[in-house]
Amino acid sequence: MHCTVLLKKIPTRLEFQNYLDQAQIPIKLMKSMEVADYSAFTPMRLSSYKAGVETYIDDFDPDAPTELDGPFGDRRKTITFRFGGRATEYCCAFGAAAALHKYADGLVYCEVPDPMSYEQIIYEFNEIFPQAKMEARNSPHRSLLKTVARQLPDFVKKEDLFFYLPLGQCARGFMIFSDREEFMVSMFVWPLSTPTDFLFPMPFPTDLNLAGHIQEIYQASTGRYRWRYDISTSAEEIVELVTKKLVPYFRSIENPSDLADSLLKQFCKSADITHLEKTGLACAAAGKYQEALNMLDRAVELAGPDLRFDYILAKEKRCRTIAELIREKRFDMIDQQLAEWKSYTIKKCKLGGLAK
Repeated sequence: MHCTVLLKKIPTRLEFQNYLDQAQIPIKLMKSMEVADYSAFTPMRLSSYKAGVETYIDDFDPDAPTELDGPFGDRRKTITFRFGGRATEYCCAFGAAAALHKYADGLVYCEVPDPMSYEQIIYEFNEIFPQAKMEARNSPHRSLLKTVARQLPDFVKKEDLFFYLPLGQCARGFMIFSDREEFMVSMFVWPLSTPTDFLFPMPFPTDLNLAGHIQEIYQASTGRYRWRYDISTSAEEIVELVTKKLVPYFRSIENPSDLADSLLKQFCKSADITHLEKTGLACAAAGKYQEALNMLDRAVELAGPDLRFDYILAKEKRCRTIAELIREKRFDMIDQQLAEWKSYTIKKCKLGGLAK
């Protein structure tokens, strides 16, 4: 099934979240992803549970042949939610559509030519919401997380993330993301002096030689692994991957200088502003100022005039700030700024209990 919303413009993540909050619909959007970038399965949080729905953004031409009934006004964009038999996906689709209808003047269509009223949309959401919560509580994903956590005493589990201890100057660990009948395992390495509200995954370093490990489910393009929940050995394979591959790597980057060298080796040619910023700031924290300057300047250049999202502007500003301080050789100011950003990251990511 699918639910299509016609809009005058695609809202930002903050605008969309505000619509959901005003409508008192218990859906939280991922902080790491702008709505304009939604494609395929989009993770969300439904009440206190992990959920999501396939989401696609497209243009709308009212003059082209269509089965939908107007009038369409000046609506030229669409957000389409596709869902199958899962109650959580159904709720995410209709909850999001209800908020867009009420607060973004959206026209909502679901399998029929006539647009739905807000009362019809919210009825569909409320009708299936209890079933969705029960489905989420009994999910194989929650069972998998508990099984893996019991077998990795050197890690602390916080929701879907597993942190390697001690935390030190860098958050190191792995995350397990649900994707319907499958789940993905990614790793994260995040210098705490890089301010963030969310720990972003990163590709597995090539030095770990993971391409041949469980080859049939390895995806080299994303640096992630996929498993199905119905494979009984999945938990054991994750534990083997972590203990034999990830733990030795995490131990090798405990020193700030080693961390900076590792990130430089992996992301020196990256075109991702997130990786460039964190690598540049890790180099600055380690006193590798020329390397930091090279990465930060590239991040500023990459931001450019076409990427004007708020989070991109914030990254650009931070990179400019540290780059200017390096050029002015105000190294004490660099250390002070990085310490402030570290405190911010620990607070926003709720790592206070681990940062001891």
